[in-house]
Amino acid sequence: MYPVGAQSFLPEMYLQLILKNQGCSSDIAIHFYSLSTDLKPDWNDSHAYQPEIQAYWSRLTDKYALFPHIVFNCQVVSVDWDAKKQLYLIVTKDVKTGTQTSTTAKVVISALGILEIPRFPDIQGISAFKGDIFHSARWDTGVDLRGKRVAVIGNGASA
Repeated sequence: MYPVGAQSFLPEMYLQLILKNQGCSSDIAIHFYSLSTDLKPDWNDSHAYQPEIQAYWSRLTDKYALFPHIVFNCQVVSVDWDAKKQLYLIVTKDVKTGTQTSTTAKVVISALGILEIPRFPDIQGISAFKGDIFHSARWDTGVDLRGKRVAVIGNGASA
């Protein structure tokens, strides 16, 4: 069970990936994404698709009553250790309103990884390109790709 008052802060990027990229799938064998406490031996595919992955994690979030402890659309601005109080002071910002909030925690676990901020390649002449350009981590759902020639630059399953 989650400790009383504990919170998890999820940036908008992860919500977009979870809710909008319905055609995406895992880039490694899906069994590695199963928690050891909640194994799922009956995945439909070796590299499961987004709806099945989302359903698995949603069930776990319900099972362990995590939703009340998750703050969505939030960016962690800073985390500072207060040695006197033996607590972390966490400042967050609501990415939609810009409102900053402070809270404290005994433990902080960073799970951002190295892809939290998308990077574009330095390609000569890219600024002169007249079409739509966006990173897969900031998918622009307003762009209709039907009938268009699309270039994907990068490597790995996420590119």
